[in-house]
Amino acid sequence: MGEKISNYTKEATDAFLSVYREMENEDTGRYEAVRKQYKDEIDLYRTLRNCLTHDEVEGEYHFLVSEKLVEQAKEILSLMKRNAGDICIKREVLLTASLSDRLISAISVMSKKDFSYLPILDENDVLQYVFSLNSIVEILASGHYNKNAPLEEYTAYIGIKNRNEYYGFVKTEEMAVNVKSLFEKKDKNKACNLIFVTEDGTQSTKVLGIITPHDVMRI
Repeated sequence: MGEKISNYTKEATDAFLSVYREMENEDTGRYEAVRKQYKDEIDLYRTLRNCLTHDEVEGEYHFLVSEKLVEQAKEILSLMKRNAGDICIKREVLLTASLSDRLISAISVMSKKDFSYLPILDENDVLQYVFSLNSIVEILASGHYNKNAPLEEYTAYIGIKNRNEYYGFVKTEEMAVNVKSLFEKKDKNKACNLIFVTEDGTQSTKVLGIITPHDVMRI
């Protein structure tokens, strides 16, 4: 079946103007951050708004907009409101490890769940290390592999800052579009692999969730 033709109605036009007004009333920082990514769309919305409101005669519009356009505008508006806390995998469902866990246990969890990363937290949920697929490769290459040894014996291979991996930290309130941009940047030629949402946006406070590149694909 072909794509459904969108309806052009007065109700859709009213809804569009309402959505655009809400966009303009958003926090300036949020508006501008999203506008950088959707400049052409927002410029079009402004032009349509100006034409509709300036040429309106006795409550009638000279043209109408489509329901599809309204849905697109609503999605962009939702991006202005969406933050890191909205898109992250929450701590309550996050699988983690501790330094006392055996190496083979951590590997088994990652294998069964098809995970690339396993955060290691302390008793206060503060991030200590990250056990990753790269960690496994480095441990095997070192010749020090002992499946029954605790992870604390392999801290040299699971540090937050090492030569192969880079992790970001953001506050819950950080805009989703800004989080996406972190994955697009590089730190000393290392791409960001994972972003941790913490109480103050630093490594030193409680982990509230994580964000993977997959989580921002549709932003």
